[in-house]
Amino acid sequence: MALLLFVLPLILSTSAGDGSTAVLGGPTILIEEKTATWCTPCAEFDPLLAAFITDTGGRAVLASHHPYDGEDPLGSAASAHRLSRLGASSSTVTPTLWFDGSEGVTGPLTRNDLIRHVSSAEGDRSSSSRLTLLPAASTLDTAGVTVTLDSSASDLNNTTLTVMLVETDVVRPAGSVGGEPLWIVSRAVAEIDVVEGLSTIELPLESWTFGGDVTSGLDLSISIDPSWQHDSLGWIVVHERIADGKVVEVLGAHASLSGAVEDDQLNSRWMVAACILLMAIGARIWLR
Repeated sequence: MALLLFVLPLILSTSAGDGSTAVLGGPTILIEEKTATWCTPCAEFDPLLAAFITDTGGRAVLASHHPYDGEDPLGSAASAHRLSRLGASSSTVTPTLWFDGSEGVTGPLTRNDLIRHVSSAEGDRSSSSRLTLLPAASTLDTAGVTVTLDSSASDLNNTTLTVMLVETDVVRPAGSVGGEPLWIVSRAVAEIDVVEGLSTIELPLESWTFGGDVTSGLDLSISIDPSWQHDSLGWIVVHERIADGKVVEVLGAHASLSGAVEDDQLNSRWMVAACILLMAIGARIWLR
């Protein structure tokens, strides 16, 4: 029974991707990346990073932000704002990665480097906030999600709920360095003061609507830009502390991504759970 209680969260913390089921999470480590369509090392590294995220089976989630530099067509005010929250500037090289908002690490990184940084971020968290996501059915014009933060799980004072709308499997724009489609691209961001229940940042401007509250269910909706593929949109939600304009602590993170990406992660979780189960059975037999 104890084994089942350990294994089941590995499987059940991922949704089916159809928006019909509320998904509980929070312990996920947030990896954020500054990347660019004109960056050759990024084009080589990003597929390896995406494969690593899939293989973690939910231990980590990735949000990739493109610079709003007039050269990268995937850059936006939203991605520029999030990069500024991480302390990035125009001089920050690509690729650079942040693990739970910690100091940026210049890439490309090896798989062993990624494992080490994720494990370190997990060790730095004393506990994780409990977040529940319930994606709403998207239309050609809008996408929505209901986010609930368990008020008993952590100290909510001076904390922010950051909600990012992301697009998966994005075709590289004309003029980009050649490579595979981009796995995840940040498209929009909103920040909500958890205690006050008020939004402090909404990007793109005049695109977001809000209802309810964080602890009983915050309903968010955003108007979709015509250039975004509505069936490839997903959500990343972060409970964090922000001071002097910078992320100083990530308390919890959770994601509900498009079906194809989540199917890959779900398959990976089943494999992890099966391995744990087989190891436990083998140990039990050996001890007899």
